[in-house]
Amino acid sequence: MAKLMKVLFICLLVAVPFTNVQAQVIITVVNGSGAVGSSGNVIDVTLSNPSEKVRAVQLDICDVDDYLTSSICETTERSLGFSCVGTELDNGCVRVTLITFGGELIHEGNGPIVTIVYTVSPSAPEGECRELNPQNEQVANENAIPLDSASALGEFCFLSNADNDTDGIPNTIDNCPENPNGPNLGTCVKIREGLFVGMGVICTESGDCLGDELCDLEQLDFDESGVGDACECRGNFDGDSDIDGNDAFIFKLGFGRSSLFNPCPSN
Repeated sequence: MAKLMKVLFICLLVAVPFTNVQAQVIITVVNGSGAVGSSGNVIDVTLSNPSEKVRAVQLDICDVDDYLTSSICETTERSLGFSCVGTELDNGCVRVTLITFGGELIHEGNGPIVTIVYTVSPSAPEGECRELNPQNEQVANENAIPLDSASALGEFCFLSNADNDTDGIPNTIDNCPENPNGPNLGTCVKIREGLFVGMGVICTESGDCLGDELCDLEQLDFDESGVGDACECRGNFDGDSDIDGNDAFIFKLGFGRSSLFNPCPSN
């Protein structure tokens, strides 16, 4: 399949003699990250084609140290009807070929055209990043004429896979790194005054909790504060790790506000 795609792409480019097309397209590899030894890490490749419709794209995305591998290439809303093939090369690169068999086109605009799914090597250095360098890019317009193209590199950062609370979510992306609230282990939470509050009881299912509580296995963050419900302190107004006199002082400053007097923004 990969060989067939390559032959078809070459045929597209040679079908019409090369003409110096002034319109420029820009391919950008978007930054990404993933835990060391993990799989299913997604990055996007975007295309800016403000004045030309596009019918074929090919490029190599390279990480010099070869800590990333991928053969999974997926289309996006901008490239519906296209076929995408990812081929792992020997030089730390993955070749991405995006082509259509039915006459579809990527219309003028800017946005993702391809999603690449990476696996991170267990030997990747935690806390470091590596460039994702696009090379050998080729873009053909609706008439199979090669377009002048430019590219912008991205980077991929290798996150620690440490998981202090053993809930299946690495610390680096866990909204409660010390209180389990992931697929492997959870914390019972209860609604109080319209908000979920962690009860400090470890669970694997809601049956482990009291009748009006549920087991948070999904990184719940009811108020979208960035801190998970399993560990958020509702009276921690200054954002540190405790509730003390500073929080009481902040509360006192706001006490008495109402819809009639100095209303809160949410009123």
